[in-house]
Amino acid sequence: MRAATLCGFPLSVLIVTLSASACSQRAAAPKGGDGLSSPIPSSTAQSAQPATATVNAPAPATSASASASQTSAAPVPAPVPSGPTPGQVYCGARACDARTEFCFAAEGRPGVCKPRAELERFHAGSGAQDRVLECDDASDCPSGQRCCMGAYFGGTGPASQLCDATACLAYEACVPGAACSAGNACKTEPATPAWGRCAPANLAVACGKSRCSGDTPACCWDSDKKTGACVPDADHGGFDKCEAPAKTLLACRNKADCGGQYCCLHPMQGSSCWGACGGSADTVLCDTFADCPKEEIMGPEGPVKFTRCNKSGGLGYCQ
Repeated sequence: MRAATLCGFPLSVLIVTLSASACSQRAAAPKGGDGLSSPIPSSTAQSAQPATATVNAPAPATSASASASQTSAAPVPAPVPSGPTPGQVYCGARACDARTEFCFAAEGRPGVCKPRAELERFHAGSGAQDRVLECDDASDCPSGQRCCMGAYFGGTGPASQLCDATACLAYEACVPGAACSAGNACKTEPATPAWGRCAPANLAVACGKSRCSGDTPACCWDSDKKTGACVPDADHGGFDKCEAPAKTLLACRNKADCGGQYCCLHPMQGSSCWGACGGSADTVLCDTFADCPKEEIMGPEGPVKFTRCNKSGGLGYCQ
């Protein structure tokens, strides 16, 4: 059986590899909101390769009371949000004040609220599997911005959630019950019930002469025969019925299937929806050129500027 996945990618791959993939750099931490703990894919304008080492998170100041608390019982988690939480970022035992704090979650540890004055230090010193959370849904952000997850501060830097008016590098973050952009809904994983991602509300994809949906929303596509069969998605055993590389598990074929996000095809992992495709492994799927990114992305041989949607083997590829 395959490991659990998120939007088509195994969680183990996403957490270890994709969050460390090449990413665009930001000179300074943006203002506004905070929060989440989910994996990241490659971003636009990326160039670094997946890192195998983890940079140690900055060592916070300790005190006698802090040392004592580490040996005491684990804190009781705060209630999981059931709707938008303006100005608050869920962080395990309590909610951080998004105006003055952010949530830092080191690998495998509960989140801790930190002063926003320390943001730059944590962005620079945290590891690829750590999380720096400035928002957890759009209500923490100024009007016209969304709470975006992405590797915004370097290939070995932390997964960051921050407010952004442009397309999210990985995905739009949310809490249960919070609103998402049109065509999407907030979805969570059992391991992170308070931190979700905006994903297509209704999974469905064209598959030859059929359209897959319901309990079998993915298409197992044979490019040689140009035929496909509807199967469960990657989270529900789809890879067991659609073995790569002979066949490809498709959760999407275009932006319409992704609620406006891009449909990214990754070798051996099939297609899935993300805010941006990029890096040396991803291909952008399309039905028309309108499905292709307008901006450059980093391809296997350097920056790529798409000029057309090329149909081949029954699939369309941005080129």
